[in-house]
Amino acid sequence: MLTWGRFFYWVDDLYCVMKKPLSVFLLFVLTTSTLQLVAQTNSDSIYRKVDVKPQFTGGLQALENFIATQTKYPQEALNKKQEGIIEVNIVVLKDGKISNTNCTNNKYPELCNEVKRVIALMPKWTPAKVKGQAVNTYHKIAIGFKLYNKQITHVIIPDEMNLGLENINNENLIVEGDPNGADSKLLIEYERRSDEDILTFAEQMPEFKGDLSEYLSKNISYPKIAAENNIEGKVIAQFIVEQDGSISNASVLRKMGWGMDEEAIRVIRKMPNWKPGKQNGKPVRIRYTLPVNFKLK
Repeated sequence: MLTWGRFFYWVDDLYCVMKKPLSVFLLFVLTTSTLQLVAQTNSDSIYRKVDVKPQFTGGLQALENFIATQTKYPQEALNKKQEGIIEVNIVVLKDGKISNTNCTNNKYPELCNEVKRVIALMPKWTPAKVKGQAVNTYHKIAIGFKLYNKQITHVIIPDEMNLGLENINNENLIVEGDPNGADSKLLIEYERRSDEDILTFAEQMPEFKGDLSEYLSKNISYPKIAAENNIEGKVIAQFIVEQDGSISNASVLRKMGWGMDEEAIRVIRKMPNWKPGKQNGKPVRIRYTLPVNFKLK
């Protein structure tokens, strides 16, 4: 017969027997949870979807300035009359460094190598985040090369997820404005999503009516203070060629000082109307980058 005394003795004995396995079990659960947390924190996974996208230090304008001032049109590419948009896949690591740079199209290796060179010079980015935690992620960069005036521009790539193109292989996406051919859906979306409908690259880029180099040489007045100090250099300017060919929003991306920046802007603002750029046969607003050289004779 089980009395109350024996019952409590039996429960106490059972607890003593179970205590060690229970401790081991609890230790296992805590250790597993800790390992899972560490695995989440130190994961080397590369995310395709993130809560916060990676960003070049200083933002989009800083990225455009960096590309405009650091990229050079390879002479061999000029000799071969190569132009187009070079799209590059990169991985922005959680520490902001860039790795795995890979051109999606090797049709123009000279242009591809130049883009890779410029990307290698980039400072650390602000990394992507998932649930507030920095992670590795895939990203795309595109740089357009146009033979006319040797123009080099950063090209905004539309987000295929917003285009309803989730099933299209990212490696085969054709970027809008590519003279080698582009998906019309991307062209339409690009016009709609661009900042105030301003493009950086179009099927038909704007053109100066006449000889641009001759215009600049005839109209630039070398700043006196720069001439007196034998200062030479290149001002990188940017402006918008409007749909009617007029010039607006002239600014300086890379300054030289000594009065050169102000003189470059003055000459750009007094330019006659250009032949406007076109996309899908229609005039569009184009953000244009122009190097203005100051060289003493």
